[in-house]
Amino acid sequence: MQILLIIFVMANKFLNLVPVEVQTRTNDIGLVIMFLAIAYFLVFRRQTIELFSIPLSWLLIAYLFFMLSQSALASIYYGQNIVDGIIAVRHEFYYLSFFLFLMILDTPEKTLRFMNALSMLAVLVFCLSLINYFGPKIFFSQFDGKITMRGGIERTGIPAMSLVSLAYLWNMTYWAYPGKRGSNGMAGFLTIFFLGAHFMRQGRFRIISISIATLWVLIKGKQFKLIAGIGALFVTASIIASYTMENNIFLDVFMSAFEDAAEVSGTAEDRAHMLALDLAVFEEYPIMGSGLSAIRVNDDNEFRFLDLTRKMDLGYSHWLKFYGITGMVWLAILYLTLYLYYRKLAIVTPAGYEVLPMFCSSYLIYLVVAFVSLNYFQFPDGVLTICLLCAILVRGTRPGFFAAESVNSKSKSSLEPV
Repeated sequence: MQILLIIFVMANKFLNLVPVEVQTRTNDIGLVIMFLAIAYFLVFRRQTIELFSIPLSWLLIAYLFFMLSQSALASIYYGQNIVDGIIAVRHEFYYLSFFLFLMILDTPEKTLRFMNALSMLAVLVFCLSLINYFGPKIFFSQFDGKITMRGGIERTGIPAMSLVSLAYLWNMTYWAYPGKRGSNGMAGFLTIFFLGAHFMRQGRFRIISISIATLWVLIKGKQFKLIAGIGALFVTASIIASYTMENNIFLDVFMSAFEDAAEVSGTAEDRAHMLALDLAVFEEYPIMGSGLSAIRVNDDNEFRFLDLTRKMDLGYSHWLKFYGITGMVWLAILYLTLYLYYRKLAIVTPAGYEVLPMFCSSYLIYLVVAFVSLNYFQFPDGVLTICLLCAILVRGTRPGFFAAESVNSKSKSSLEPV
């Protein structure tokens, strides 16, 4: 199980603890570790992937072939070498981590332990971020020297925010659905802890996305007391912020987002420009996509391709620009497949493990909403969380998953990490 944590750290640019020019290399190292781990489990542990019996396997493999085909389109449309195209999209091979998650997280207990371990990693990330914010600078970022203010405070540079959001949703769901796992007080504390990280980061659409996912979980579980408690906490914090700060960091994050969108100002103005560019490219290459996702930007072609190949922000419009109608159909099928897996998992999950299907549903909702502004599907840190979600859904619906836990619960070996 430790190998998965190492891969998460590497895919998140080693938590920005290494120079910017080295961070891409950490993504590559994580990819190599992932391939070696898959080979180890297949060859030495004699585990099988069950590739052909799992619909999600077909979907993810199909995406990888489609992604590689963009290298050919980049060669046809822009004259780029196919090898350069493959190098440009190499980090999307992190989609194969789905099979590694599937092989390692083969019992409910291992899944719960791993999610809690990810939470501790997210705690470390936020603690390091607080040191970086209030004390000596320990992070390396491409945005160093570009201080931005929002909500009256300097935005906190927190790396691995996709991991922090995952940890928030896991602990929030665990807090609402403790099942037979004992006290949920720590989960409640970590929920508030990670929520604080989001407000210090002031990523508006990320906060809106986790808010929608949180409401879904609490309303679905009829946790009305918890809703009232969180609401009271939010109101109290907002009142205190109103009297002690120049701007209310809790309310301004929502108000400024709607104001910018209505007036097409601030970051909304930049995104409106990107949206127009994405739609123009889509109109030119509507069916199979433009091949721009496979363009390797360098000093020679930066002026021509820098804006055209932009992947950050505006997930859906970038996806349309890169992959056309075919890509959107694939995405719709993926969402539908994940939803159907969730429905099945909710039916087969025994009492005490309700946290698993509810977390999956909350993260799926978060993903659908967040992809409007956050491109989770083309960066290693986001791809890992998507594959983790897929693996939990698939493994949880396989025959014997929960039964195996009840049989092995008395065995010491079942409690040892992989």
